[in-house]
Amino acid sequence: MPDLTSIAHLEKVDKHMIKQASVVDRIEAHLEDMNALIVKIPVEFTLGNAGRPKGVFSASMIGEISGKSLNNRYPMGCGRKLFYAYTGTTSAGAWEPRLRRRLDEGTAVHALVQTYLHEFARENADTDHFESEARVSPDTNEVADRYDLSGHADGIYTVVTPKGKLRFGLEIKSISMDGFKATSGPHPEHLIQGTIYQKCLDLPLMLFLYWNVNDCQVAEYIQVFDEARWEAVVAKVDYVRSKALVDEMPEQEVTFSCRTCQYKGACKPPRSLGRLDRNVHSAFRNSMVTASRETKE
Repeated sequence: MPDLTSIAHLEKVDKHMIKQASVVDRIEAHLEDMNALIVKIPVEFTLGNAGRPKGVFSASMIGEISGKSLNNRYPMGCGRKLFYAYTGTTSAGAWEPRLRRRLDEGTAVHALVQTYLHEFARENADTDHFESEARVSPDTNEVADRYDLSGHADGIYTVVTPKGKLRFGLEIKSISMDGFKATSGPHPEHLIQGTIYQKCLDLPLMLFLYWNVNDCQVAEYIQVFDEARWEAVVAKVDYVRSKALVDEMPEQEVTFSCRTCQYKGACKPPRSLGRLDRNVHSAFRNSMVTASRETKE
């Protein structure tokens, strides 16, 4: 009975196994049970953060749409922004209250989904196991140590199926109604973040769960580990590290993201950015989606 629990297993995998990577059905089943039972589920989560440590690259920052990979095939965090964070440059500004509420709402959604899955796995302990907040750190992970990576996947799910044992990562993304309607697969920048977790945690599959914050609809999409995408991440990280070693600034990557970047005071992007609007954002994202699809093909 073949297993699919590590990246190496992808070479001989039964494609039917990939289709078994799902959490939505488990969440739905758990919620159906709650209609017939009185269930008390404590949900805990931490609001805010203490900033990013110096000398590491955050997986979420690498997986942004603020720049591109060196080969221009993937959206990726801006090299200069990564440089500033890596070298500990002081950032400016604070989250304004509305955006802080949005971020905290996303944290609450994460905690809720993770709690659902913990409860389902507990009720089905013979076949299911769920671990939330799988940490990636240079202190505890060989790959992360090699490339100075940090972050945490939202979860790792392991299930025993009739076809074999399956293990996959989970990333939860809260999203607006408009964004949800426009989503037909994992966002290209999310694939970058997911790829980092896959490589560090040896996950053959990464499941992206999109939660519509307007009406609580959910959709899930699976990603098979892609070596070419990982190599693009390594190239960008190595490029920024090489610049940091000689205290030389990476080139600017001017996009719509510069307007709200916490390092714009140090970077001083062109003033014309004030005229950028959502059309620029859409054009940039669409170009990255097209490039990502072409790479897959």
